[in-house]
Amino acid sequence: MANRRNGRPRLKFAILDTGVNDDDPWLFRALDDAKQARETQDFSGGDHDTNPIVAHWPSEEEARDDCGHGTNVAYFLLRFAPDADLCIAKVSEGMTRDDYDKVVDAIDWAVSQDVDIINMSFWYADGRQDN
Repeated sequence: MANRRNGRPRLKFAILDTGVNDDDPWLFRALDDAKQARETQDFSGGDHDTNPIVAHWPSEEEARDDCGHGTNVAYFLLRFAPDADLCIAKVSEGMTRDDYDKVVDAIDWAVSQDVDIINMSFWYADGRQDN
């Protein structure tokens, strides 16, 4: 891991979910708090950008969250791990996922980003209804 502070590596998380909306007031505040803290910390190596969101898949525009779930995951993660870097992958438009290939592609992308942890908080719809 290139980004270190006082010898401690900055963890990198991939969030495979509904994307992210960084205009959300709660997430905006968490991002702002993390950016301000990073400006005062002595990180060395790698990208010196203070934004915790370091990558989007398939693109920043396409990873826009219209549902809110991925945004909430990113918010909570930054609240508990403000030093973390986030890689955001949009694999779903809503709360279920039925496109296995898209998830596999997003996992491959996350691995290529050299993430430490992949968060996938969704379930698969198989077309059956349970009574």
